[in-house]
Amino acid sequence: KILLFSSILLSLPNCSKIEAKTLRKNSSTELRGGARNKFQIDKVARRSPLLKDFLRKKSMSVFENEHAKVFGFLLASGLAFFAFHAIKSNEILEIPIFSFILWQVLPVVSFSMNAFSVLQPGRLDSGKDYKKLPPQFFSPAGWTFTIWAPIFLGEFVYVISQAMPFESVKSSNLLSEISPYFTLSMVYQSMWCFAFRPWAVFGKGNFSWLPALLLIFTGLSLSGAHGLLSLSEGADFLRLVAYVPLTLHFGWITAASLVNLNGFFSILFNKNMFPKFVVSMASILLACVVGISVSFVRNEPIYSLVLSWALAGVASKGGWSKLVGKVDNRALGFQYYASMIGSCVLSLAAALIFAKNNFE
Repeated sequence: KILLFSSILLSLPNCSKIEAKTLRKNSSTELRGGARNKFQIDKVARRSPLLKDFLRKKSMSVFENEHAKVFGFLLASGLAFFAFHAIKSNEILEIPIFSFILWQVLPVVSFSMNAFSVLQPGRLDSGKDYKKLPPQFFSPAGWTFTIWAPIFLGEFVYVISQAMPFESVKSSNLLSEISPYFTLSMVYQSMWCFAFRPWAVFGKGNFSWLPALLLIFTGLSLSGAHGLLSLSEGADFLRLVAYVPLTLHFGWITAASLVNLNGFFSILFNKNMFPKFVVSMASILLACVVGISVSFVRNEPIYSLVLSWALAGVASKGGWSKLVGKVDNRALGFQYYASMIGSCVLSLAAALIFAKNNFE
């Protein structure tokens, strides 16, 4: 305790000698008094306004420090991943909870947590700070974000359906297997809601890579669930109620990850437009390669259609209107045609897979 108060006193170089002496006297007196309860520091702080102000400023500086926030997010991400593997590799998922099983409860809790996180104000895409961001090439038009409506509605139906206390639901191996993947995706997406904020962009450092990383983690988690759903057979209600919204979510999060990565590079390069253009072209190519590969390997057309939708939005003027007059029109034209071609190629891939599954 004496060392604690000594370190605090040494951290006060700006206080006068009289104030420091008074503070040291009050602190030592309190310690000698033998107070042993948990409110001891509060007592000292109340008697010493200077110490109280110092503790308040120090605690605020920790919560306002961008590096501390980034470390916290990375630590939480790692803990979530290890918890996922611990639950998935053991029989913990089968623990009964009243009339339910743990794997039924996890999606309900995580989905509710994500809904709460989405509703919290202060995100970059829901405030005036979004207009302060430097323009980027790879940015879908606003109408493309309407896809969130079927995603949230569909996942709400999935969460409620898989939580029904019926024996036919509880005995579903598919639902129990995708539950931890869906839960992990909701955790990462909730974290993104608190990372995609002004402090990550307009602070002392460019930490806009953190939201992009969290979206990538979200996509990888949804990819695990999508892989299990694509390998399963049949068209029963329980499979479809999970397959459609999770596939839409997986495809859109893939596109959103590319958008966030482009946002990071747009801040990094700021007014240098050529590197931004190169990153945008690479993102269009990557979206096509990933979309076609995943769809053909998993024999699943919806994923390609979602990425096709996203690239159509990138081609739309609503996505790159900020760049008009700031870059060469030939660059905008090149991106338009590249995005439209990519969108058409992904749609064609989806049509071929659909025809293969239904007409062979």
